[in-house]
Order: sequence, then structure tokens, then C-alpha cells
Amino acid sequence: MARMHRHCLSFALISAVVLASCYHATTATPEFFKTDGFRYEAASAVIGRNSDTLRVAVVVLNQSQDPRLVPVSSTCAPFNRVRAKVTRDEKEWDSDVWRPAVQPATRDSSGRPMIYACPMQAIGLQPGKAKTFVLSVPVKDVLGDSLPAGRYHVSASVRVSGTQVRGLSAGEVKLSSPPI
Repeated sequence: MARMHRHCLSFALISAVVLASCYHATTATPEFFKTDGFRYEAASAVIGRNSDTLRVAVVVLNQSQDPRLVPVSSTCAPFNRVRAKVTRDEKEWDSDVWRPAVQPATRDSSGRPMIYACPMQAIGLQPGKAKTFVLSVPVKDVLGDSLPAGRYHVSASVRVSGTQVRGLSAGEVKLSSPPI
């Protein structure tokens, strides 16, 4: 059994070295993944029966003459490409700071890292077509125990095909703790 384990380990190591030696770093992005000609618009709203959810949406419009591919999140590589910042009077809530605390751990019960292997998924974005990406967050999580109810400015950023677009104004929202 130990001998078989050594053979598997040797094979994996040799395979990794062979693959690494074949890799040539390039900085050029393939044409179909480029984001040239994209236009971005953001908006926010408080939704739900009890106004208990903050929804931040970013619309990505392909204004180029070429079709593009946009990699999307999958069950194996979950991420939310929309980031939101809610600010008022020098107080701020940031979805990227909030998110790690609520995502599941990436280690198994014995402490070993969990590794996923999944195919890449992408959506096609034809010229003149748009795709909307959404972040929905409970208002109680945004206000937490440090932000008071009131009117807040929302700014958004979006990650598309490896490009981070920052500083999108998503308007203002009135946040208050939902009834219990």
C-alpha cells in the first residue's frame, strides 16, 4: 500500500514539473475575454415585504462590435462579483469585509484544505447585450451594531473577466432596522 502511495506521489510530482515547464507566461488577454467597449451602470434599492434587503445591481453592457465571454461563479468557485460600500458621515459598511465572515470555511473537519476541481463556466455577451450582476444583503447585516438608521450613499464595484471596475455610484438608500 505504501509503495503504491509513493508511485502515485511520484507521478503527481513529475506531472506537475512537466506542466510547469510547459507554461509560458503571457500578459495578453484573449480577445473574447477583453472588456474593451463595456459600459457599467449601478443602482441600489431596499426591497422585500419589510424593506429588509439591500439590493445592489450592476449592469454590464457590451458596446463593442465583438462578442465577449464573461466567466461566472459556479458551485465549485463561488464568488460574488459585485462589491458594495454603504457610507454616511464617515461611517462605512463594506461587503468585502462582511462576506468572509459569512462564507463557509474552506477546510474540512480535520483542518485540511478543501480543493475543488470544476470546469470554467462563462456566459456569452453579444454586442449590444447586457448582463446584470446582483448583490443582495440583509439590511440588519449592513446596519449591524454600529450604523444608525438613515440615508446612505451606495457605491459599487464589479469584477468582470479579471478587470475590477470601481467607483460606480449606485445612488442613495434609506436604511432602517426591519421590524422583528
